Amino acid sequence: MRAMRFGRFGGPEVLEEADAPDPSAGPGETLVRVEAAGIIGPAGRGGVTC
Repeated sequence: MRAMRFGRFGGPEVLEEADAPDPSAGPGETLVRVEAAGIIGPAGRGGVTC
């Protein structure tokens, strides 16, 4: 799957697109597909935005 990762603090310019392994649920776990996610708090006020 594709993922957005960051290795240091900063704004959107520090985000890097990367390959990540597909997640899998283990025994007693449930895998949930997230279609969209919001960012609130300091990250949503001038930091990382979507």
